[in-house]
Amino acid sequence: MSGRYDNVCTLENLRIYFPNSPWWNTTADIRDLETTKRVLRDACLVNKDDDERLQKLCPDQALVSDQQREEWIGEVVRCVKGEAKRSVATFHHKRAVSSIAEAAMSGRVGDLSPRQAETLAKFRENVEDILPSLPVQDDHFLLRWLRARGFNLQKAEHMVRKHVEFRKQMKVDTLTSTWEPPEYGKQIETISMIYDCENLGMKHLWKPSVELYGEVLTMFEDNYPEGLKTLFVIKAPKIFPVAYNLIKHFLSEDTRKKIQVLGGNWKEVLLQNIDAEQLPAYYGGTLTDPDGNPKCTSKINFGGDVPKTYYILDSIKQQYENTVTVNRGSSFQSDYEILLPGSVLRWQFMTENADIGFGVYLKTKIGERQKAGEMIEMVCNQRYNSHLVPEDGTVTCMEPGIYVLRFDNTYSIIHSKKVSYSVEVLLPDKGSEAQMDDFGKNIKEMDDNEK
Repeated sequence: MSGRYDNVCTLENLRIYFPNSPWWNTTADIRDLETTKRVLRDACLVNKDDDERLQKLCPDQALVSDQQREEWIGEVVRCVKGEAKRSVATFHHKRAVSSIAEAAMSGRVGDLSPRQAETLAKFRENVEDILPSLPVQDDHFLLRWLRARGFNLQKAEHMVRKHVEFRKQMKVDTLTSTWEPPEYGKQIETISMIYDCENLGMKHLWKPSVELYGEVLTMFEDNYPEGLKTLFVIKAPKIFPVAYNLIKHFLSEDTRKKIQVLGGNWKEVLLQNIDAEQLPAYYGGTLTDPDGNPKCTSKINFGGDVPKTYYILDSIKQQYENTVTVNRGSSFQSDYEILLPGSVLRWQFMTENADIGFGVYLKTKIGERQKAGEMIEMVCNQRYNSHLVPEDGTVTCMEPGIYVLRFDNTYSIIHSKKVSYSVEVLLPDKGSEAQMDDFGKNIKEMDDNEK
């Protein structure tokens, strides 16, 4: 056995014996030597005994690195084992090499594995009939759809065909008749976005608006894939974990990984990722409008209240989950158990023909009904003209317990009140909440050091 190994124990002979080996051309970046050994063993190329024996037999081979040494071991073992085993091993070996190489590649033009390049060619062939309907037909554009679906040919084709239907339905192509895209002079693969959460509050979490925002996110996910490099969230308030938890299920896992919630040093982080001349001075860069405006309002449309001239309807007909009649001189209580601190209790209600009193309370005794005066008042009880305008509101529950929504009709000695209402418990996203806790601790430490 030793003699057979000796015959092939030079790098030059290996290249002669295995001229088509994928190891000579692979660009895989395998930094962990133990991972390399494990991959080779899983591919039936080496076992522990082979590995140790070969390293003792040939300790001084002029190989570039330990990684290349392990690659060579796999080729030698494959050579000296039986012909039938060698055929099976070759198949597993190539598949393992292909998987490792693809994992280290970006899937972009100029950085494709042989399999990815083949998939791209097949993808172009499959969608040849709709290529004229796409805004761009180059490889950069087509690879976006493949990356978005993990180079699954069938899923990527289904996705891009749905996009063509979307373009027809939304009349996207007619936009270019009134708008000219800017010329950048180079291929733009991805963009970085800054999400400024200043003034974000519970009014922005109104259920119909969240659902609309979710539809917009889904539209972008389905029709403009792999265009986002990083989304930087700045000035995130305490309510942000709840807001993110409401919309994160509209985002793919890959998109979620691109979101960074920044703390008090957000200007410093932005400058580490965005050129100063491309970043408005308001956000820490050097870019300004010709008149010196640091917000660059000639380039950026800042958000705000929607002008009433844009309103289509004065109100939206809301579907409520529950309806109850509150008898004259009485009240109705609905209990909600809150387990996680930082959760948000949100309600919407309306009445027919008359007003109703409403308040929110925290029970001091579990398991029994309490009067309003025996509980902790979280939202002051008052009368609402909810027969004229639907009411909605929220309370952030900073401690666990039983929270009570109380509809009060004790003041009415004649009329019963019919109340339609919906209630939701919004849970905070634990990941973003932990990030914000860390930022808070860091800021506190910085404050303490300055004292």
